[in-house]
Amino acid sequence: MAAPITVVCTNCSAKLSLKDADKIGQKIRCPKCSEPFVAQALKAVSPARSKVSKPSEPELDDYEEELDEEEIVERPSSKSKNSRGKKKGKRGSGTSNNQMPLLIGAGVVVLVLGLGGWLLLKGKSTPPAVVAENQTTSVTNAALQPAATLPAPGPAVAGGPAALSNEPFDVPAFLADRVAPQDNAAGLYPEVFSEVNEDVAAANPAPARENRVAAAKNFRLAIDIASDPDKIRSGAISPIQLEKLVNLAQPVITKMTAAQSKPDCELKYNHHFNFTVAPIKPLESLTRLCNIETFFARQKGDWGRAKSSIARTLRLSRDLRRRAPMIFQMVSANIDTVILTRIVDCTLSQPGLTVDQTDQLMALLVEHQQRGLDGLHEGLRSEYVIAKNTMEDLQSGRLTPQKLIDMGGNGMTSAPQLEAELRNKNWPAEFAALNRMTSELLSNASKLPAELPADWAAKLIAKMQAENATLAVMLMGSRIDQYFLAINRDKARVALTIALTAVRRYQLAHGMVPADLPVALQEAKLTTPLIDPFSGQPLRYAILNGKPTAYSVGSDLIDQGGKIDWQNGKQPGDFILTIAD
Repeated sequence: MAAPITVVCTNCSAKLSLKDADKIGQKIRCPKCSEPFVAQALKAVSPARSKVSKPSEPELDDYEEELDEEEIVERPSSKSKNSRGKKKGKRGSGTSNNQMPLLIGAGVVVLVLGLGGWLLLKGKSTPPAVVAENQTTSVTNAALQPAATLPAPGPAVAGGPAALSNEPFDVPAFLADRVAPQDNAAGLYPEVFSEVNEDVAAANPAPARENRVAAAKNFRLAIDIASDPDKIRSGAISPIQLEKLVNLAQPVITKMTAAQSKPDCELKYNHHFNFTVAPIKPLESLTRLCNIETFFARQKGDWGRAKSSIARTLRLSRDLRRRAPMIFQMVSANIDTVILTRIVDCTLSQPGLTVDQTDQLMALLVEHQQRGLDGLHEGLRSEYVIAKNTMEDLQSGRLTPQKLIDMGGNGMTSAPQLEAELRNKNWPAEFAALNRMTSELLSNASKLPAELPADWAAKLIAKMQAENATLAVMLMGSRIDQYFLAINRDKARVALTIALTAVRRYQLAHGMVPADLPVALQEAKLTTPLIDPFSGQPLRYAILNGKPTAYSVGSDLIDQGGKIDWQNGKQPGDFILTIAD
């Protein structure tokens, strides 16, 4: 069988593995961003150079997607435009076939305003706006500044939200600063971001700014190159070059360590209609750097370096969450995906790993699970504040429909249509509907997916639409179920990684895999079961083909015995993690 051919999506820059060479030149659909593009093969590597890499070595980037037959969107011999097969969706994944884009690992930036930002899409079934790496973006550091100033509120209007006392939660308490400045890491993070991204470096005045901008750009490009699995396989990046890159990262590591010496982090997000996405690019680069550093640590057998890198990046993931809109909850979840996958695929199979080291790793993972704020509750509360502020500004005239539409490029409706609707808007009823909708969302966020009907999100939106709560639906109602799925998937991944770490510990201590998961957890001194966030039951465990496998039943809630992988929700099955050989 011919080796897969690597192609690159021209929309989001994701690298994809194409099994069939006949598809080169055809239009296919990217599984990352759901957009079509014409497949073109990357330049082949000479046989002499391809011998440098070792098949047994872990790959630097595990996120190269395989394309299957269903992802071909246009064939020369196709007789019908509708001949493309449809995949069966998972329970709770919504009615849209569009997949949530990976924010980290696929090299894309999603420019949205959280849940409220879905208002600015072209239609209800249109995927979120995705900007590829080679496109110009408007990204600032303002949203992550520790002392960012919120815009002045619009003038009070009779019958507006100030007259309502039934807000779904205590908004002033949610927005109040709860971390003393001397304990807050937020003020030091911009310096970290300036080291790995030229846009952030340019936005932060400093001595020799031009030199810093150039250095940040060169370092970012070096990280991007070292994250390319093709270059690793071909030997284009030698171990010596990799070591030089890791050594060059020391100033970044030092500044990140200084920031995280503070016990807590409370970033200031601008919860307003002009909310700007903070630099996702630096977060991507820092996550890739952890990937590179962990890969390098495995090659060198340097456990201390691997442990420190994992700890720093998990802390970064947690630090993003407090009071953050859903877009940053998704970034946090995707940072987790990259790092936890590296732990399972690389660190747990690292030669020379000891029982004591697995105990240290387990302590990091348990801390991450226990100290990480719930992404749904934090994100939904933040989205409510953004939606409420946006509605207040529309009501007062501080924000015009045209300005709102212009900010998003193409909205779900035209400015004249929105203006006509606002002239007859019953504002007290609209704010009350927003409060009711948010209350129900927060209530559902406290429930297990097993306790919710499969179509709960669609029913909630339909109910709000029947009440003519158009703004509430536009600002809070799109893709709710997909956000719920993504956060629960992240919780499951953390728990599954803890489970496999306990299994690996048992394997190292006894020279054999445990017969069941409770035995491994008990020996690792984890006294409470690891719970599947989808079912509410303990995680499942099986030994399949001689390999220990931990799994969640996934969003369809059907136990497949760990034999059918759900492929991140692309098909019915279980959410499976297995320790690599």
